[in-house]
Amino acid sequence: METKKNILGEQSAKLKSYEPSSSIDTYYGDYDEALTTALLAKANERATGDDVKTTVVDFLINEEGKLEWAYQEDAVIAVKSLGGANEGVNIPFDIHYTGNRKRVNLDLTTYAVSEYSAG
Repeated sequence: METKKNILGEQSAKLKSYEPSSSIDTYYGDYDEALTTALLAKANERATGDDVKTTVVDFLINEEGKLEWAYQEDAVIAVKSLGGANEGVNIPFDIHYTGNRKRVNLDLTTYAVSEYSAG
């Protein structure tokens, strides 16, 4: 973001680029969940490079429980810290989107992703 003031003191802003990212600061996982296992491995092995690359799916479910849209995109996962108790672990992490975003179909029962088709 670039901001400038003119001679009258009025400020304008210009967004030069957009770098999407997400912060998940409240993720508390059970030890037997696949996401928890994957995040713990990345943190404990101090993963870098290709070992932190993945694909993520962003989706919206409407008030009737139906899928409005779903997009899949390449991303890098950065675990911020670890902590917790015997029942589970708190693992805040960031998602840095890296491109190849495409609309997909998402099965809300299995979370399987398939090529997008309307309807």
